[in-house]
Amino acid sequence: MSEINKHDCFVLLEAFKQYLYAEDTSRNTTSAYLSDLSRFLNWYIQTIASFDLDGVTPTDIRDYPEHLQEKAPPLAPATINRRLAALRRFFSWTKENGYTENQPIERIRNVETTDHGPKSLDRKQWHRLQRGVEQAKGNRGVRDRCIVLLLYHTGLRVGELAALLLSDLTLGERSGHVQVRRGKGNKSRKVPLNAEARSAIREYLKVRPSNEGPSLLVGQRGEPLSAHAIYDVVVKYGHRAGLEDVTPHTLRHTFARALIASGAPLSDVVDLLGHSSLDTTRIYTKASETDLAAVVARLEER
Repeated sequence: MSEINKHDCFVLLEAFKQYLYAEDTSRNTTSAYLSDLSRFLNWYIQTIASFDLDGVTPTDIRDYPEHLQEKAPPLAPATINRRLAALRRFFSWTKENGYTENQPIERIRNVETTDHGPKSLDRKQWHRLQRGVEQAKGNRGVRDRCIVLLLYHTGLRVGELAALLLSDLTLGERSGHVQVRRGKGNKSRKVPLNAEARSAIREYLKVRPSNEGPSLLVGQRGEPLSAHAIYDVVVKYGHRAGLEDVTPHTLRHTFARALIASGAPLSDVVDLLGHSSLDTTRIYTKASETDLAAVVARLEER
């Protein structure tokens, strides 16, 4: 592709934004990706003097995090890695759609960081969130409680929950499960439903309109509830509980951490979360290692 101007950059970013929305990427993540890409483009134009999409090289990509680390003040490693993640997603999309022939970031590694694992809720925070959603009024409140409890007790991705059909549910007196037909990578899996999740679903089904199509979760007008709408529900109750940055992914991480803390084998956690490998799931053990280190450190205080 030849050198492109600011208008072409805008059109390209707009097309990428529509792709992210089509992939059920959250609004916050989409906004962060676009902001990070704009920063990279500005840096590239100021440094290289012109922008040629096919001309971006691995050397350019390596120079970018070095530039961010040399800023005053330097950016945190987690922030730099997030910007690299935006570039990976963007250049993967440009190659798949024929905008570029190469993938300049394919072999670029993240900068080193101290990883304490993904953010999750502790027991007190979860109880605050749970109390808030239980106080919600009306049929919508019953539905919202079902959403929050299902995410917390199953670890489903927000897109997976939005895609659930009534026929994907199996509810028994002492057991039940949801069938995730198309998880990440088009993998299917069954996720058990504990008593609290089954109860929340049953309460919701009592108030759910019976003639509103096959989707489990529906909006006020009977339309299937989108991943964005589910995301907003969780964020709303997080704010009401005085908790910052509570999202469906936070509840997924909380579910995973609870499984690890209960002694569940890592292979079982992989299956329940729908991960492709043990390596992806091992990030949830980081917090436990940190907690153990803190326990040992407290011995010094005694």
